[in-house]
Parts: sequence; structure tokens; C-alpha cells
Amino acid sequence: MNSEMKIVVVDDCPFMLKIAEDIITGAGFTAFTAKTSIETNAHIFSKPLPKMVLIDVEMPLLSGDKTARRLKGTDVTSGIPILLMSSKPDDLMQELCDQSGADGYIIKPLTPDKFKEAVQKHCS
Repeated sequence: MNSEMKIVVVDDCPFMLKIAEDIITGAGFTAFTAKTSIETNAHIFSKPLPKMVLIDVEMPLLSGDKTARRLKGTDVTSGIPILLMSSKPDDLMQELCDQSGADGYIIKPLTPDKFKEAVQKHCS
């Protein structure tokens, strides 16, 4: 795998992390996964920076939208596309993106088609 093409996924559900990892690696990217936003800092801030960060909205300790707000407010990570993930309705997800500065969202469950569309839209 090419570490220059890393994508970080944060979700407290091991099953969702495994699905995301399979989809990401199947698309030719390197997946870095974590169960908390704090646990993933080493993957997000290490060189090379990730091409994209996918964050579940409902996370223990620090919610995905708050993590997105912090990453978008930091010079080093402000340019990384951040997508929130949830099964919440579209209007609520759009509101969370607007408030947090996230670049977009994916409605769960994550599928190869949704992932491919997100990469094409946010990483080109």
C-alpha cells in the first residue's frame, strides 16, 4: 500500500472500522483506523498527512463534529478533507457540517460506491 494515499477512519464500532478498512484498502488506499478521536491523532498529524479523514459523529469522549471543528481550526490539518459519518438524516448532517467546518458527510452504512464518490469529490 502507498502510505502517501492514507485515509484515516474514526469510529467506536469495530465492525464499522473493519468495513471501512476493507473498502478503503480495496480502493487502493492505506487505511488507518481508531476507536476514538484522541487515539487517531498520531495518524492524522504524522507525515504524510492523510488524503481524507472520516469521523463518526457519535463518539465517546469527543464527538466527530467537535473533532472536525478542531482539525479545521488547526493550520496543519485545515486543508484535509473531513467527512462526518452517521445514520442521521441529511438535514441534520448538513447542519453539523456547516457548524463544524467538515467538508461533507456520508450516511451510514459506508459502501464502496459512497466511498468512491466521496474520494472523487473531495480528494481530486
